[in-house]
Amino acid sequence: MKVVFLIPTCNKAEILAQALSLMDELDPQPSKYVFLENNSEDDTLQVLTEWQQNHPSEILRLWLRDDAVQIVGQKYGVIGMIRQMLLDRARKMNVDYAVFVDDDIFIPHTDFITRITAWKKHLVGTPYPYFAQYEGLRLSPIWFQNGHSTQQVAKTVCDGFSEVHSVAGGVMCISRSLLMDDRVNFLPLIDTPERKLGEDIGYCVKARQQGYKVYVDCSMIMGHYVETVRQKAWHADAWHPRSGFRLGKKPRRKGVVLMPEKYMQLLAEIDAQLLLS
Repeated sequence: MKVVFLIPTCNKAEILAQALSLMDELDPQPSKYVFLENNSEDDTLQVLTEWQQNHPSEILRLWLRDDAVQIVGQKYGVIGMIRQMLLDRARKMNVDYAVFVDDDIFIPHTDFITRITAWKKHLVGTPYPYFAQYEGLRLSPIWFQNGHSTQQVAKTVCDGFSEVHSVAGGVMCISRSLLMDDRVNFLPLIDTPERKLGEDIGYCVKARQQGYKVYVDCSMIMGHYVETVRQKAWHADAWHPRSGFRLGKKPRRKGVVLMPEKYMQLLAEIDAQLLLS
């Protein structure tokens, strides 16, 4: 079975090195790591070239103008373009599965590849801690609410294997048949009357429009580098922002690596604070 990892990266040398150290323990290993690096001004490229010496890898490089986001006109446009370039590269590699893994994702399961592909589904993601602007601290997928396709909900905890509305691009395993379906792409982005969809959510929506289903495997929660500080983040299932139920605001640019155990510990601390409030 041929599995390729697709990893976008930019200015994450220290975090990327830590994430790769866990990937080095994967058994089996992917057939190839494909990195797309852009605009890094730290040692990211050095980390990649050192990794390439001992692992089958490709390093694609892209340099974007400082005003690229303004030119594209959509905050998800640049990452959508980068994911699309990686998707297009994977389409030329004759793989069984292409797995997007962001540069700040920590895989604590050495048998990750065996488990994520064993489901034999077209699109499977795994949850990881995420701090959203409106929902606060939660897991990355979006679930259907009570089986209704038009109602969506975010969660702080999950279990089992289930169909979902969408999974985040940080961990997204795509089968050969979906990968090669040129009707399903990250670009163009989807704009709805309510909001602009992220490139990863949009990809899942397009896949479902073509008859594919999207699943999440909650038996494998990933670690994630979360750029936030500990402010209000109530532990509860978080409704979609349109419901008006907010779980705190996102502070700026102070990072912490939330591995699964640390994430659960943080939720317990939040619960304890709630009981005292």
